[in-house]
Amino acid sequence: MCIHAAKFVSTPNTGAGSYGISFPKKELMKEWNILMEEAAKRDHRKIGKEQGLFFFHELSPGSCFFTPRGMSPPDVTLTRPCHESF
Repeated sequence: MCIHAAKFVSTPNTGAGSYGISFPKKELMKEWNILMEEAAKRDHRKIGKEQGLFFFHELSPGSCFFTPRGMSPPDVTLTRPCHESF
């Protein structure tokens, strides 16, 4: 098999290292790039920060802190018995 296109990604500051993805055709790599761009637009981490739903603090980088706007009341359908919803 001949590799016609390859994409190498380095992830600094995450400790994950680098990885590579190979594609048998350049068209497949272009499609993959388009999919990744679309996925970046729908990234919940980015959207949540932009909308002010949660934030991260430098002293606790692995913890997500929800703002009052990001919290929602419990769903009523989850609190009533299943047989009442039919």
